[in-house]
This record gives sequence, C-alpha cells and structure tokens, in this order.
Amino acid sequence: DKVIVISTSTGGSLAVWAATQPGASDGVAAIAFISPNFGVKASGAEILTMPWGKQIARLVAGKEHSFVPRNALNEKFWTTRYPIEATLPMQALTELAYGAPVEKATIPALFIFSDSDKVVRADRTREIAGRWG
Repeated sequence: DKVIVISTSTGGSLAVWAATQPGASDGVAAIAFISPNFGVKASGAEILTMPWGKQIARLVAGKEHSFVPRNALNEKFWTTRYPIEATLPMQALTELAYGAPVEKATIPALFIFSDSDKVVRADRTREIAGRWG
C-alpha cells in the first residue's frame, strides 16, 4: 500500500509544510495539490499577520466574511459565513507554506490549478511548483 496525499486550498499549505519537515511526511509516496492556497487574491490579505492585523481587518472588512453560495451544493457543503478572525491563522499558514524550503522536498508532486482562479494566487502556485524538489 502507498499513501498519496490529495490536498485542496489551504490543505495544500499544510501539505507543503509537512513535506518540508523532517519526519512529518514519512511514508507519503506522492502529493497532489488541487488549487492550493499559497496566498489569497484578496487585496490587503497580508495585513492580517501584521501587528494590529485583526483590528484593522475588522475595521475594513467587518466582523464576518460571507458570500452568496453559487448553488444548493455549494451552500450545503461550503462554509459561507465565518468570523474575520478565522482568516488570520489561514493567512499565517499560507505565508509559512510560501516561504517553506520546497527545493528540498523529495516527494513527487502534481500541481493542478487555474490562472483564472478568483480566490488563490496561481502565480504563487506556479512558483512553488517550479521550485519543488
């Protein structure tokens, strides 16, 4: 048996972190990244991890982030409303993953993404893929 990690969105950030930590990905044969989150397209996202980031985010974006679901399945299986504070650890993780030493990764990886993605930065995915192993 082999273990293949299939990650999406911020799960890709976690997979990158694990792939670059000694022992954290032992036994993993490959990783597939599907629309991985190595940075969000939202302008000002980097403010979240700065001093006073939470307070600034609440002033600018309000107490909650929400969006209108595209369809019934999107509404059923997606979180469409969450506190703005929930974005802080996500932003910190994407920054950690983006700066990870992926050049040292030894696990084969597949990157599936679109330049038309409206949520995550495809340019960063392309860069990580180019630096991988």
